[in-house]
Amino acid sequence: EVLEWNSHKGYLRELRARGVPAIETTVVPHGAPADVQDAAMRAHNGEVVVKPAVGGGAVGALRAHATDAAARDHLAALADSGDALVQPLAAAVTTHGEVSLIYFGGEFSHAVRKIPAAGDYRVQMEYGGRVEPCEPSNVELAVATAALACAPVATTYGRVDLVSVAGEPAVMELEVIEPQLFLDRHPAAPRRFAGQLERELSATGRR
Repeated sequence: EVLEWNSHKGYLRELRARGVPAIETTVVPHGAPADVQDAAMRAHNGEVVVKPAVGGGAVGALRAHATDAAARDHLAALADSGDALVQPLAAAVTTHGEVSLIYFGGEFSHAVRKIPAAGDYRVQMEYGGRVEPCEPSNVELAVATAALACAPVATTYGRVDLVSVAGEPAVMELEVIEPQLFLDRHPAAPRRFAGQLERELSATGRR
């Protein structure tokens, strides 16, 4: 149930519908006709990111102005093979990056800030990004906790990526399938993770 729900980034629309601040997301279905694709692009002003609805690591993502032909061509190519997304570029990510909050068993463990290389918007280390430990604000904690609570069932682990939109935190991604947990960025994180696994395995054994 979690795999099906979290593998398609359309869950971001569900988060917004449930009152959780999340990046605005337009889903373009696989095989959508040109008028649907055009409407998706017209729904956004300024720079956008066009990317697959199923994927990770910024693979297949393109940053461009919503009126650029390159953005429309990229969307058409993605929609030919699967669902695609159009999202406004969160400009703050280029300067302040993303804050990732990691949870074990629904409890907050630690956080990091992922910062892109100069001139880029992709925070992954493969593109020159860097990772720093950080302490999330109370507002960031509240948003991340609310997002994680939207998962269909409780999860062993999870990571909530937040970006600043109009000065407030918004969910960019909620990763509960195979997230990088940055266990090396906090001295207590490995023990916390191991403890959660031990508790769940013990509970399974009793059943």
